[in-house]
This record gives sequence, C-alpha cells and structure tokens, in this order.
Amino acid sequence: MVLSNASLRICEGPVNSGKSVASLAEVWAKACTMPKCKDGIRRSKFLVVRDSYPNLESSTIETWKQWFPEEQWGKINGREPMTHFLKFWDVELTVVFRAFDPANILKAVKDLRSTEWTGAWLNEAQFFPLPLVKEIYSRTGRWPAKKDCPAYDRRKWVVGDMNAPPTDDHWSYYMRGKTMLPRDMTPEQKYELQCPEDWEFFEQPPAVIEIRGEDGGFIGFEVNPEAENLPHIGEESIKQELSGRSYNDVRRDLMNKVVPMQKGYPRYTQFLREHVADEIMPIETLPIIAGYDPGLHGCVHLFQQWKDRWFALHSIQAAGSSAVQLADEVLSVLGQRFPFWKQSGFVGWGDPYGDTRFGADESRSENTHFEIMEGKGLKFRSPAPRDNPSTRREITVKLLTSRTDTGATRLLVDKRYCAPLIAALDGGCTMMQVKSPDGVRVEEKVNKKNPLADVMEAAEYAFWGGGEAEGLFHPLGREKKAPISYTNRGGLLGARASVFQFEKARKMK
Repeated sequence: MVLSNASLRICEGPVNSGKSVASLAEVWAKACTMPKCKDGIRRSKFLVVRDSYPNLESSTIETWKQWFPEEQWGKINGREPMTHFLKFWDVELTVVFRAFDPANILKAVKDLRSTEWTGAWLNEAQFFPLPLVKEIYSRTGRWPAKKDCPAYDRRKWVVGDMNAPPTDDHWSYYMRGKTMLPRDMTPEQKYELQCPEDWEFFEQPPAVIEIRGEDGGFIGFEVNPEAENLPHIGEESIKQELSGRSYNDVRRDLMNKVVPMQKGYPRYTQFLREHVADEIMPIETLPIIAGYDPGLHGCVHLFQQWKDRWFALHSIQAAGSSAVQLADEVLSVLGQRFPFWKQSGFVGWGDPYGDTRFGADESRSENTHFEIMEGKGLKFRSPAPRDNPSTRREITVKLLTSRTDTGATRLLVDKRYCAPLIAALDGGCTMMQVKSPDGVRVEEKVNKKNPLADVMEAAEYAFWGGGEAEGLFHPLGREKKAPISYTNRGGLLGARASVFQFEKARKMK
C-alpha cells in the first residue's frame, strides 16, 4: 500500500496489524513531500474520519497521539471539529478529526460540501457507505489553492484501513471482485460499483490460522507465520488477541473473514467455511432442485444433488417484488446459467403457505404463489401438508454435520451466486427469543423479522422435499433409508417419489 500511487488506497487486515499506523504515516509523508507554497512553506490540510465521536476520541485520536504526543507537537483543539496543528521544519500540517454517522448520509454529505482538503484518512472504512466515501474523495485535492501553491497538482488523495466487513455485499468487495454483482442490479447501480482505475485495495494475511483434525473437525487456532505485523509485535501479542473472543469473533477480527453481525440466537452454528466453494459447475444431466419461500423477502434457491451431496448453485431474492416478477427472474437465471433445465428436469419445493390463497379469505379467486409459478412453467409443491420449523431445522443440522464416505461435506455452496444463503447459514438467520417467567428461552421458529428468514427457509424446504427427512421419521429398530438421490432421475419422477416416501414415513410415525 505504501508503494502504491493510487489516489485511493484501502488496506483490509486483522486487528493489531499496523493498518492505522501505516495510514497516519502516509498522512505524515504526504505533508512532508508537498510542494512549497510561494512563501516557501509546505502546507497541507487532512481530514481524518470515523463513524462516531466516541470511537473517534477513544480510538483514532488516541492512536494519533501515540505518534504525535501533545507535549511535543502541541495540544489538540478539543472543540468540534477537533484539530491538531503541527509546525516543523518547513512544514505546516493541519489535521481535522470528524465523525460522520453512516445512518445519516444526507447530513454527512451536507457537512462535507464546500470543504477543501489535501487528503483524507478513513479509519475503519468498513463502516462507511460508498456515497460517503465518494463525497470525501471528491473534496480532496483542493487545498492549498492554486494561487498560493502553483506547483501543487491538486490530485485526489485518500488512504484507509478496515477490518472484514459484516457482510459480503460490502461495496469494497464488489469493487474488488470478491463478491459477484447481483443480477437484479440496474446498469446504473452496477456502474456505481465499478472500481475506478486509480483506486486500489490491499489485503493482509490473517493473524491466525485454524487447526483441524484428520476428520476436518475444528481443534483451535495458531499464529500465522505469514502475519504481516508479526516481527514487530511478536507471537504472544497475537495469542493474547485470542483471549475472550468467540470462534466467529476470531474469524472476523483476526482472519479477515466475513461474519454477519448477530442479533439473537443463530439458527445454525454448524456452518463451516468448508461448506463454501469459490465456484461450482452445474452438471447438465442432473435436474435442478428448487427451494422457495414466499414473502416480502421471498427467495428461491437452485440446487443439484449428486448421490448424497447437495450443491447450492444460485440464490434469487424477491427484494419486495411480486411472485410474478420473482418467477420471471428465476426463468431468466435458468435460461442463462442452466439452459439444460427443461431436458434434465425441474423439481420445486416450498412453504405449504405457497399453496394457499392470498389474504385471510381463502375463497378469493387470486392465484396462489405455487399457481403463479406453475403458470410460468415452474412446478412447486410443499414437502408436507403442514409446516414444521423444528423438523426443518433438524434436517438442515443433519445435512450440515454429516459427511460423505470420503470425508467431504454433504452441502457445498457457490460463493459467487449464493451470498444470501451463506449469510443466513453463517449465523445471519436467527430464531425467536421468547420472554417467560423463567427468563428468555429460544424457540426453534425462525425470527421472521430477520431479512434472512425467507432466505434460510427456502433452502430448508428444498432439503426437506429432497429426501433429507427420510431418516428422521422411522421407528426405532427399523433401518434408516438413505436420502433420495436425483441421479439419473427425471424431475417429476423424483418429486413424486419423494412425496410418496414422505407420506409413507409420516404415517409410520
């Protein structure tokens, strides 16, 4: 990053890896290399930003004062905006510390308008939305004025540091190509997320790496010998960072892994990075198995099943659109990514609610969600007459924790096209917490206020309808049947077989 000439440079890495120190050192270096003004002084003015004033004062400014102590460089003006004026050699450096609330972009943009800066430092850039970053960027390269410093090229200049963002749909991941742009984005939205030629992103190695046994089970963490700041802080400092952190905290803070911010009890804690693949190629001879959950955040997932493995290939979210629009989007994805689907077959499973009339009055003539889908050529049915959240969870836990004869995970998710499903499985989907006289208890029902609820349930219906419930319904002493394999089956044949076998198992229970 230090050697790059890009006009915007952002480094992502683990905590305590030297990112912030490198950023403030770049501010210092830029100030020292500014061209001289007419009076022979190298003048510059930098904006240092954070997402809140408490974080700005307790973290960013404290880091700054470690390297530029007030007793040596002068007092920081305590009034907002807090300002530090440094004068040394032939340099005059003004540093202004500001906090902008990411939830109030309009006010932040308004406050930035008409301001002029030499450059800016974005501290903890993962918390800043792209419009705010672009506005800050646009205000740099404007000071000092051309009349005062004719040799100044007025080039944009922004440096930043960040930890892994809370979700894969962060603007920096889109720009870096770490996350694929959603298909339903408009051309204008895609243009906004194109990485400018003079922007550059950097990623440090993780501070620790996972230790796993021969069976793939998690054992612990060890210091990564490739950690960038290791020679300066030592192994013990990194080991101390592990203390008090949960497994997911370590992955997010020390391994640059995206971990959703959890509010509530996660529906699944068994999801591993082994369940994620960079790319999964569909098999043209196998049918497409779809899972569908209607609703405001309705979702359809497209899977294939080979022997006892499930491959999640594509996730399509409704995002408030109608069932008709969602059906059209599913058909578009099928046509572009899976043109063989009509020949190999299509099997759709969904929420039993999808087969009921809209509204409280079921006698109304509107089509059901399933009928709308079927009108578009997509046949969906429910895996059981009634929904059962506990059964769905038990089925999915079994799928996440079981492995093939070769030790591979039975579920594999495509990172490029299934980001919503990964987020839901990785703790983003939570369960209901109910207050009772004894305290707070967790129910196995999905918290429907969670935007990832429909995403998770759509997959659960596919697993249920696809035969993963088979071994859960047999009486003790009876041999459990293997999950239904769609290998060499036509789409509707597999669907009929699954419904028949489920009904038989339900009656036996």
